[in-house]
Amino acid sequence: MRRTVPLVLTFVVGIFMIGEFFIPHWAYREVTAELLIWGLILAAAAYLLGLLNLVQINLPKVLRREPEWGYKAVMLVGIAVTLVIGFVDAETRYDPGTAYRWLYDFVLTPLNATMFSLLAFYIASAAFRAFRARNLEAALLLGAAVLVMIGRVPYGENLPVIGEYMPRIVNWIMDVPNTAARRAIFMGAALGGGAPALRGLRGRERAPRGPGPCASSWGSSAPTWGVTDERDLDRSHASLRADGPALGLPRHVAGDPAADALPLRDGVRHRRAGPGAL
Repeated sequence: MRRTVPLVLTFVVGIFMIGEFFIPHWAYREVTAELLIWGLILAAAAYLLGLLNLVQINLPKVLRREPEWGYKAVMLVGIAVTLVIGFVDAETRYDPGTAYRWLYDFVLTPLNATMFSLLAFYIASAAFRAFRARNLEAALLLGAAVLVMIGRVPYGENLPVIGEYMPRIVNWIMDVPNTAARRAIFMGAALGGGAPALRGLRGRERAPRGPGPCASSWGSSAPTWGVTDERDLDRSHASLRADGPALGLPRHVAGDPAADALPLRDGVRHRRAGPGAL
């Protein structure tokens, strides 16, 4: 029941929301608009859970002074300060002169600019590795990139012979082949995103329900992760003991008691090298 009800709700709501694109009735649109509002509420709850998870993971590391704990402490302090100021300023937090607006304009915006400015060097390095005319496709990419870069600077229009044609060439490259390639990429991304959505609607997506991603490839007798109660845990251990050796799992993973006598190294028991070693 705990798995069936979420699957049924996902299927019904998903099919209902897809119908919005095919049923142009005002009453239907009102229902879908209400469902979208509930989706925003659930998204806000997910943000809250993410915040709690972030604190739960990083706060113990700060208290234990683990490596790079200072960065985590700065992050937690920033979260706390922003939350407090946001609640204090409330509805006027976006007005000029408020503390929340000051944090946004003089802390977050410069940090974003710094991050993207550092990203520019990584992009330049990747472009240098990609723009090598090793084959026809790379040569076309290199030639188009050079033409666009030259045409986007004032010097390009002053080039002899082709200077007056550079704006037309650049606009054609950006409007025709670039737009076609972007549309193809977006269509492929849409199809790729629709595939897991269809799997979820059909109940084929195992990740939200508990079993690990390897369970579908190992078969019905495979060990089950993401157990929900003690009976599932017992079945998981029994499955590991029965199927672990056939799957090639080490003895300490397959639940072999004799593996406890193996030497311990890096937190894992390893069999000594020799005949019959795993």
